[in-house]
Amino acid sequence: MKKQDLFLYLYNKYKNLNIMARIAGVQFEKDSKGRKKKVTIDLKKWGEYLEDFFDMLEIEMARDEETVPWEKVKKELIKKKKINLLTHEL
Repeated sequence: MKKQDLFLYLYNKYKNLNIMARIAGVQFEKDSKGRKKKVTIDLKKWGEYLEDFFDMLEIEMARDEETVPWEKVKKELIKKKKINLLTHEL
């Protein structure tokens, strides 16, 4: 398994179980009450995968958001002239 796949798999599976603190190259800093406040990620080890990691975080945060049908979005873009009416190109 690639590092990227492993990191994303572990994040999704164990994000609520405090397992992330045990991944090599990932360290959490805590405040005086023991609450996690900061995370340090070893860029030499994980830097090339950070974009994917942040994409997964955005997906997770948007999971419960309302979706908008493509036809509605397309009509809005055409109305605002952000899309070509004839070719439907952006």
